[in-house]
Amino acid sequence: MSGETTYDVPEGTMTETQVLLSLLHKPQLDRHGFVLPEGGSSPGPSASKPDGSGSSHRRAQRHERKWRKMLGQSGSDFKKYLAKHPEKVKCRARKGIPDSLRGLAWQLMSGGRDLQIQNPGKYEQLLQSHFDPVTETSIMRDLDRTFPTLLLFMHRQGQGQTALYHVLRAYSTYNQSVGYVQGMGFICAVLLTYMTEEEAFWTLVAVMSGHRHAALEGMYLPGLPLLKCCLFQFQELLSEKLPKLASHMLGLDPAVEPVHYATHWFNTIFSYTLPFPHLLRVWDVFMLEGIKVLFRVGLAILQHAEPRLRRSSFEELTARARRQPLADDCLPGPMLLALCAVGARPAA
Repeated sequence: MSGETTYDVPEGTMTETQVLLSLLHKPQLDRHGFVLPEGGSSPGPSASKPDGSGSSHRRAQRHERKWRKMLGQSGSDFKKYLAKHPEKVKCRARKGIPDSLRGLAWQLMSGGRDLQIQNPGKYEQLLQSHFDPVTETSIMRDLDRTFPTLLLFMHRQGQGQTALYHVLRAYSTYNQSVGYVQGMGFICAVLLTYMTEEEAFWTLVAVMSGHRHAALEGMYLPGLPLLKCCLFQFQELLSEKLPKLASHMLGLDPAVEPVHYATHWFNTIFSYTLPFPHLLRVWDVFMLEGIKVLFRVGLAILQHAEPRLRRSSFEELTARARRQPLADDCLPGPMLLALCAVGARPAA
């Protein structure tokens, strides 16, 4: 497996030139800040359609009040609540974290908030330290490829791209055994949509170092040991849970294996693959439950699309499974957390 993975402008989204042209006019945005194609009255692949009914609004307000009570003032009560009511927290995370509280909740669930409190001034120190020019070039080259239609990151050297550069630079200095690897930018970008750059940095550190769950840095270490392990485990789980699909995929010439379609799933935590509303719901659970969620999501996607995939050739199957973002016919929907019904657990 090569350590260098290609990350193109996602299929079905606008190119950078189209984005810049759209800025000549007032851009039409979806609720997450993605620019919709010109003349597109319906939401694009990253958009969601909130239910504006009164009962839905009241339900959302009740849900948010429960989360505010659970988190406490600036997150002060969360650890105690989690220790006392772990199943209740899990249930609420699977229902989705209120958007207004998502950034704080992710920091608390991952342990990023603890690391930031324990390391005052460390982030600024990292930004001021010597930086490898080769790594800097690699980061700069990839900035424009990261969510190119998300308004926050569309302006070259704008606020979003500058924050993204800072976080990636700081992390590559902080963890020199990993440095910078393609794919990390998408993870940082998702964090930056809900946090300041220092908060995003420490949340990234927590996820990578395994502050609360299994460390993910092995996805990016030389030789990609954790990524290879995940792909092997995923094939085993696929054969166990969806044997007919697994048999079809392995019976093709050449055989379709997870390395052909699932690399981005694991090393970007689905941020390169899923439409944004789906992605946020997956991350709500991932931050609380850890890497096992990625296996469950992957199996849920393949299970949902199994009828089509079992009729597909090698070229059709890999193109469909790797499409960025995944097409609606490959997705169980934002309630993808029926993924919890796919009781797949990776081997310890």
